[in-house]
Amino acid sequence: MELEQHTTTIAIAEGILIERYRMTPAEATQLIADLARADGLSLIESAEWVILLRWPLA
Repeated sequence: MELEQHTTTIAIAEGILIERYRMTPAEATQLIADLARADGLSLIESAEWVILLRWPLA
């Protein structure tokens, strides 16, 4: 269940990057990985930030 949630979260973040910024799937995946590496985050945390920046809570 947890792996499925993580996979879904990453897929949503990739979809946002593909749709909004016209990235290829490979570019979107690479950006999420690069953000995670640069900030010391996990892939899931990086994907969550992409989603939060797209749909702010406020």
